[in-house]
Amino acid sequence: MSVARNKKALIDQFPDAHSIRLEGNEDCVLMVHGFTGSPATLKNLAKEIHFQLGMSILAPLLPGHGTTPQDLNQVTWQDWVEEIEEHYGKALKKYKKVHLLGLSTGGTICVEVHKRNPGRASSICLLSPAYRIRPAILQWLSYLFMMLPNAILLGSKKKEGIPPLGDVSYSEYPFRSVKQFLRICRRMLWVRKDEHLPVLVIASQQDEIIDPASADFFYSKFPHPKSKLVKLYRSSHIITLGSEKKRVFKEVISFLQAQ
Repeated sequence: MSVARNKKALIDQFPDAHSIRLEGNEDCVLMVHGFTGSPATLKNLAKEIHFQLGMSILAPLLPGHGTTPQDLNQVTWQDWVEEIEEHYGKALKKYKKVHLLGLSTGGTICVEVHKRNPGRASSICLLSPAYRIRPAILQWLSYLFMMLPNAILLGSKKKEGIPPLGDVSYSEYPFRSVKQFLRICRRMLWVRKDEHLPVLVIASQQDEIIDPASADFFYSKFPHPKSKLVKLYRSSHIITLGSEKKRVFKEVISFLQAQ
């Protein structure tokens, strides 16, 4: 699904917000960024995987993202999943192996795509995967949903000028889009255990947005001998840009190399 661009679009202001494609060997990593974000949050990890393992990289820009916050009102969680499914189908035809990797809501999308296409991925990497948000935030959102169902929310910080540490994302977003985020998280309630797919889950115990118990939830759903759970203690939600990013990169590369 395409969204019309305009002069204020993030992808016009910041090139890093564009989709990423790095051609390499016959193994491909399909990477999915998070809610309100962009492939910029995955760029350094993508380059490191490509450099060290020679794998091909594909990181699409999700519908409603990379343009303006208002465009998120025009899409649903199904649009996000269908966009990744389309890229996934093409990658499966082109490459020998396809690994899924998602950050935050991107991880949730990866699990949903796998659920719809079981037995096709070689592995999944879930970084700060979204399932349950912290209770205080949930209460706050529920209250605002009742009071201002169509309002625009301001984010925790304005992203003016050069985004810090490559975090190119919206600084505000519509309530309807938050509802879409919550709906895809709720989809995870129906994920069945899969003993055949190795999964790497990395999450911070200091995550200010997602309940750290979400990592344990996803890890329990993929009891493969090669599955691994890594808990960080000095990082915030976007672990690919935080103080422990080098460990994150190392864990992801080691995991992918072993598959």
